[in-house]
Amino acid sequence: MIHMRYIQQQKYNFKTKHSNLMMIRKLLLAILLSVCFTGVDLNAQNDNIDYFLPKGNYNTGIKTPTAFFGFSSGEWHISHDQLLMYMRYLDGASERITMHEYGRTIENRPLIYMLVTTPENHQNIETIRSEHLDRIKNGNTSKNKETPGILYQGYSIHGNEASGINAAVIVAYYLAAFNDNYINELLSKSIILLDPCLNPDGVQRFSTWVNSHKSQSLVSDPNSREFNETWPGGRYNHYWFDLNRDWLPLVHKESKARIKLFNKWRPHLLTDHHEMGTNSTFFFQPGIPSRNNPNTPAENFVLTEKLAEYHAGALDSIGSLYFTKEIFDDFYYGKGSTYPEARGCVGILFEQASSRGHLQESVNGPVAFAFTIRNQVVTSLSSQKGFLKLRREFIDYQASFQKSMHNQLDKSAAKGWIFTDRSQWKLNDFISLLLSHEIEVFENVSDITINGKKYEGGKSYIVPLIQSESILAKTFFEKVRSFQDSTFYDISTWTPSLAYDLQHDEITQMSLSLKNKITAPKKEEMGLLGPAENAYAYISSVKDPHTHRFIYDLLKNQIQVKLIHQPLDINESGKTNAYAPGSIIIPVQGQQLDGKALQIKLDSLAKLTSARICALKSGNGVEEYTLGHPDLDALKLPVAALLAGDGIEPSSAGEIWHHFDEHLKIPLSIIDVYKFRSVSLDRYNILLLASGQYHRLMESDAKKIDEWIKKGNTLILIDEAITWATKNNLLQLKEKKQDTQNQKIPYNNLSNNRGAKVLAGSIFKIEIDPSHPLFYGYDTKHTYVMHSGTRFYEKPNQPMASPASYPKDFLTSGYIPKGIEKEVADAPAITVHRLENGRIIAFQDNPLFRGFWKAGYYMFNNALFFGHTIKSESMER
Repeated sequence: MIHMRYIQQQKYNFKTKHSNLMMIRKLLLAILLSVCFTGVDLNAQNDNIDYFLPKGNYNTGIKTPTAFFGFSSGEWHISHDQLLMYMRYLDGASERITMHEYGRTIENRPLIYMLVTTPENHQNIETIRSEHLDRIKNGNTSKNKETPGILYQGYSIHGNEASGINAAVIVAYYLAAFNDNYINELLSKSIILLDPCLNPDGVQRFSTWVNSHKSQSLVSDPNSREFNETWPGGRYNHYWFDLNRDWLPLVHKESKARIKLFNKWRPHLLTDHHEMGTNSTFFFQPGIPSRNNPNTPAENFVLTEKLAEYHAGALDSIGSLYFTKEIFDDFYYGKGSTYPEARGCVGILFEQASSRGHLQESVNGPVAFAFTIRNQVVTSLSSQKGFLKLRREFIDYQASFQKSMHNQLDKSAAKGWIFTDRSQWKLNDFISLLLSHEIEVFENVSDITINGKKYEGGKSYIVPLIQSESILAKTFFEKVRSFQDSTFYDISTWTPSLAYDLQHDEITQMSLSLKNKITAPKKEEMGLLGPAENAYAYISSVKDPHTHRFIYDLLKNQIQVKLIHQPLDINESGKTNAYAPGSIIIPVQGQQLDGKALQIKLDSLAKLTSARICALKSGNGVEEYTLGHPDLDALKLPVAALLAGDGIEPSSAGEIWHHFDEHLKIPLSIIDVYKFRSVSLDRYNILLLASGQYHRLMESDAKKIDEWIKKGNTLILIDEAITWATKNNLLQLKEKKQDTQNQKIPYNNLSNNRGAKVLAGSIFKIEIDPSHPLFYGYDTKHTYVMHSGTRFYEKPNQPMASPASYPKDFLTSGYIPKGIEKEVADAPAITVHRLENGRIIAFQDNPLFRGFWKAGYYMFNNALFFGHTIKSESMER
């Protein structure tokens, strides 16, 4: 069927702008072809809500989105503020809906959800919720056949996947206004939590882009500016992070708020609406069976299969193409559709081929924005219908989840894990993360030694396997090296205990006390510790990353700070205290402040930055190393710039920006690569190049950086930035030759074979030199990195220029392609290069991976603050 209103509007546009009859004929032909070959119905430019929703009796007192906004759904991309206005309107217009704010984004936009159910359920909502949580806690199935199920529907966690948020307003209208026996039953037996926009900051950025580049005469050419966002694009949040990878690490405000909401309601079913490439169709789970996380119960996938029948039927009814059991998996628990499955909830991923604008050509014909919205609406409603029909099965599955998991895991060799660290900050941060996911943590009350490692009572902690959150507890500690499949949609491992570089071990016999349950991390004493009268100097250990923020504030306030490079034993009141290399000395003499003013300032700054400092009465150490030793280095205030823009990985650049802004609280200049050649580097002493291609930089730009480094400055490279630097002769590193021998394989196995050669993300152990300035604060000779990619380098000629390398037993957890072991073993993980008075520090791996890799904080911070102290003779020339 050709919808003439749409065609007439387009005729008018072309006639008034071009007066070209041939162009009108071409457009008509394109529309005819799109209808004939793709089933795409462009009628949605009309005000007819029937295009999206089933016909029936709707409350005429409630405005449709079209009536409210003044344009048809799919005609424009709604912005986040428009969404808020409509949801507030529905909150006031319908007794079925209440709007709740559950958090704020970095840019201070509200995170909201619409609680949708019958007025009777609204009046009894807290009783319903508490009884529901009690069933989970006690494993009781409800004897009440009318017990409501909890359905969470979330949209557009990637801001440029806009069919989700635009579908959410239509679904909300449907739930508010539709009247028949079915909707009454749905709402009486369901509590629907409609989260219409999971990434408000990204959505606002994207909607502004596409709306400001829309033509009245719709352009479908994929090369057009409308479909090609400027860097970094709307996918990401404020700091250019992918929020759909943050459900487990909880780095961002949005994620922390969302997990609190999840914990508050513990839904039975969670749906997650996304978009994929324009040339695809529509995907719904189940995904590839061989790529399911083996910790997830099989019953979960049975329910997923049953629910899929409703999606298939709904899409069949409107003639939309779709597929399942391909491309996508259920492996990484940090994604929105997979995280719930570790907690007794079924997660469902939807992926719609994206128009990325308003109308775009594809191999399947033109993809209209309204059509993408329609598919998301239809599957939102099929989720509701399937959930209603299968409600008892979802409720019973969740109620029995803990018991069935305990029966399954009771056979595990590991009965729990014990962990400790010399940094209470790291311990507190890790414990906070565990508690955020409702994982039970207990204080270890007695000294114990496991595998030759000591765990002190009161300073170590226990996580039992058999507990309320068994799967999450396991996934926080387990190391996996065998896999059913060799292709991963995301990383193949994550293991937060390794990301934090904690000392930890499996407990194979749970005989330890589990009486002291932790409800909150320990409070640390900060600021100036002990008496400071007649202080000769002050000292602070580098064992916490907070030290670097403290150093910055000291230098910013023009307080002299010196770095020690040797162990320093200080005799204080008859007791010898040991300070490791990397500790800082703040002498009293030579400061602009007098002794008393300095003491007050130091105490204030230490408390502000969560640092700890001690006063020293003498500069004389127990051994020959004293506070006036010539080996001590005066530290410099880091003034840093980061290159960003086209060709650079937004997430890698964003991780650096986020680290400066959120953790170090240090200003960071972000310079676009387009502007680089006109920017003077004289004001900076550190330049950061995140992973990326840097194809916008010219040979003259590389020369400019070269000359700047030689003046005594520091260039820090991460991952693929090393490749650009070597090509432009800023440093000399030789790539290891890879075995490129191809084996004959069946044609239909080409994709799997290619995937098996990809190293998407695995945890590698690296051997480090703790005496090197880059590794001050580490108390072992190894740590862990998240590694991706198969590019490795030969060792530099100067052995000390590689203070970190991959040992032969590098693989700690995750998948690696066959035959790669020889390339990895003994390859450098970090190299340091000298250019006259300056240096280049090259990180093969990303030390700030996704913002949660706390093991990398130290080495990155040390590069910023201590890099200029690295002795020139230890660097590669």
